[in-house]
Amino acid sequence: MYCYGNGLFQVEEDPIENETFVAETESVPIGASQSDDQRDVIILDGIGSFGAIDFDALRAEEIMMIEFVDLKTAYDFYNEYGRIKGFSIWRSKVGRCKKAGSEGDIIWQIFVCSRQGERDAKHVHRNDRKMDPRPVTRCGCNARIKVHVDLRNGRWYVDFFSDEHNHDMLEARFRGMMRSHRAIKMRDLHQINTLRSSGLRVPTIFQAFANQSGGFEMVGFQVKDIYNVIEKQRRAGASDTDNALKYLQMLKRRDPCMFWKYSLDEQRRLHNIFWCDGASQYDFNVFGDVTGFDATYGRNKYKCPFVIFSSVDHHMRNVVFGCAVLSKEGEESYVWLLRVFLEAMKGKALKSVINDGDQAMKSAIKVVFPEAHHRLYSWHLLRNATARVGIPRFMTKFRLCLMGDLEVDDFEDIWNDAIEEFGLQQNSWVKDMYEKKHMWSNSHIRGKFFAGLKTTSRCEALNMQIGKFIHNGYNLREFIKHFQQYLEFMRRRVVVADYKSAYGEPVVKTRLEELERFAAAVYTREVFVLFREVLLLASNVRVVSSKKTSTCTLFEVAMYCQELLLEDYNNQAGPYQTVVHESKPGFVNNEGFQCVF
Repeated sequence: MYCYGNGLFQVEEDPIENETFVAETESVPIGASQSDDQRDVIILDGIGSFGAIDFDALRAEEIMMIEFVDLKTAYDFYNEYGRIKGFSIWRSKVGRCKKAGSEGDIIWQIFVCSRQGERDAKHVHRNDRKMDPRPVTRCGCNARIKVHVDLRNGRWYVDFFSDEHNHDMLEARFRGMMRSHRAIKMRDLHQINTLRSSGLRVPTIFQAFANQSGGFEMVGFQVKDIYNVIEKQRRAGASDTDNALKYLQMLKRRDPCMFWKYSLDEQRRLHNIFWCDGASQYDFNVFGDVTGFDATYGRNKYKCPFVIFSSVDHHMRNVVFGCAVLSKEGEESYVWLLRVFLEAMKGKALKSVINDGDQAMKSAIKVVFPEAHHRLYSWHLLRNATARVGIPRFMTKFRLCLMGDLEVDDFEDIWNDAIEEFGLQQNSWVKDMYEKKHMWSNSHIRGKFFAGLKTTSRCEALNMQIGKFIHNGYNLREFIKHFQQYLEFMRRRVVVADYKSAYGEPVVKTRLEELERFAAAVYTREVFVLFREVLLLASNVRVVSSKKTSTCTLFEVAMYCQELLLEDYNNQAGPYQTVVHESKPGFVNNEGFQCVF
């Protein structure tokens, strides 16, 4: 039996006494000399035939009249008898045939109460013992049953039976805890594997069995038994790496576009592995202009860094481009990873990258994608500013420089004022942040597309969703399998979002009804909601006048007011001037739009 404890699986010897005897040396059988026509024989052919037996009222004389089609049925009968009565059993002495042609065949077997015999004193009083000895459970109980094979018909009859116990029987609520009654049956094992493949944890699986059985005491095994059988299955198979690669090969047969690549260390052990399926490659081709990637831990048995490439799709939902498990973080590992990612995506390079600013990641991005614009997560910058400076008033100005819609000159003025006011000229972190301003300041990254990604909230949400499918302790094959199941679940949600965008029409809320209806027809529902907020603001202004120059068109607008006439707008304090640069005929880009107050 495999025992689970302290994160390790150890082998515990089953205290079963197996000895070989010659059949003629045993005592005279009781009631065995009678023929079948002299006895009222009950034949049992398996566990399914036990339902007609009332074990609580079963007498010794009735047990002597029972025959079994095989030795396993005899063991199962006595084990079920012990479960109902309140004791567990194990196999004891066995007799084998020595006749020519049948050498080694079992001809009789004794099953005893698990409290039979005595523990050797040498196992109790040991000077080298580091842990307390286990409680003494063997008290010399003499309860037993002996079954013997009838060579005429091949059935097993009860040769001897004794129900004399010298200890108290256990209560019914302890039935599922006794050793011989804790076996996981094959049908239960199939159900365990099915539930695990659905992403359920072992305690949740045990809860499901309790609900099916009518209570925890009726399950028939314990939580640690599930852990033991899972580990036994793992050991019975090939190595984890071989199983993982075989599973990826199976996915390749289903999806010809499936891509994976791995590297080995000096000892020919798996070092890094990356994989992505055909759907992820297609998503990157469509939504890969902005890519975020970060490393997380605790999602696999080996506690190795797990790196996931992700972004947002047309429903403003997370979309995954690929993932990797690395043996360790470092520039060499990330350079390998980014080059493999470039190969998987058919040479399409990253344009905009956002992550937490890890130095190894930054260096690897500069090596593999020198043209990509690298942006830092705002949340990490605010956390570092609090730790490195910690002045609340500086934090207010830093947040304005970080997220405010400022011109470059305004950024410089606010930054320099903050440095002077709080005396941070020699602060190394402040100087480093100013040198990296093109990686985080809205003023300096204007015109660069990042799909609204600024903080780690989406990455954290993604990791939380993955945590519902991937649990700590999964080996590599299980990790890959459950991650692919998560992708299927996530893509199913995209289909639901497509349906919601295609079915029905939003209620018109603005005065620009035709424009709003057209936007509802061409945008997904989530993007349309964002667009309508801007449209609501735009519908509250009216163009007062326009003037076209050689480079742009100047519009003068004022807040919409139904009671005022058009000429009254010139009397309002400070009408807005909107400049639209005509960089291309019929096209206005985001950096070509400027409002002058």
